[in-house]
Amino acid sequence: MAVIILIGIWTACLFIIRPSPKSLRERPLRRSEDFKKIRATYWLGVCLIIVFWVTSEGNLIVSDDYWLIRLGVNNIEGFNFGWLRESITHIFIHANWLHSITNLLFLGLMSIYERRVGAKRFIAVFMISGVLSATSVWFSEPIVAMGASGGLMGLAAGYVVDVPKQTLKEYLVGAGMVLIVFAIMMTYQNIKFSHPADLNIDNLGHLFGLVIGLIYCKFHTINER
Repeated sequence: MAVIILIGIWTACLFIIRPSPKSLRERPLRRSEDFKKIRATYWLGVCLIIVFWVTSEGNLIVSDDYWLIRLGVNNIEGFNFGWLRESITHIFIHANWLHSITNLLFLGLMSIYERRVGAKRFIAVFMISGVLSATSVWFSEPIVAMGASGGLMGLAAGYVVDVPKQTLKEYLVGAGMVLIVFAIMMTYQNIKFSHPADLNIDNLGHLFGLVIGLIYCKFHTINER
C-alpha cells in the first residue's frame, strides 16, 4: 500500500505542477498535454520508487545490504565483468528513504529539461552519464556506489549547456557555472547514511556524471548545427 501511495504522490506532483507559457500570447497547455511531455521523467521516477520498495523489502526506509552489495557498483574485489552489469543496476538503487526522496525531487526538477529536448535525449543523457559515472570507483578506496545522482548530474549539465546554436563562449560560461555550483554543494554536503563505511556517497561519481553530461551534450549540439 505504501508504494502505491508514494507513486500516487509522484504522479499528482508531476501532473499538477506545470510551467507557465513563455509568452502571454501562447495558449497554456492542458495538464494532460503537459504531462505527455514529461513521460520519461514520470516512468523513470516510478521505476526508482518500485526498485527502492523491492530493495528495502517493502519498508521504504532502508535498503537491505544484500541488494546494495549485489546491485551497487564496487571495487572491493577489483575489476570484474560484473562491473558491466553493476554500472547499470547501481543507478536504480538507493541506500535509504532520504537518498531516494532527494533524487526523486531532483528528477522532478529536471523534468524542465525533458520538456525542452524530449524523452529520447533526456533518457540518453541520464543513462550515459549514470553508467559512465560508475568509472569513479576505479579511483576510489574500497566502496559500493549507488544511486541515480550521476545521471541526474548529467541532466543538470544538459539543462544548462544543451542549447542549439550556442557559442563556445556561452558553453564555457555555462559549464563553469555548473562546476562552481557543484563545488559549493560538495563543500557543504554532510549527509550520512545508516550503512557500513564502505557504502558511502561517491562525490567523484557525481563529478564524473556532471562532466560526462557536459561533454555528451556539447557533441550533440555540434552535430545538430
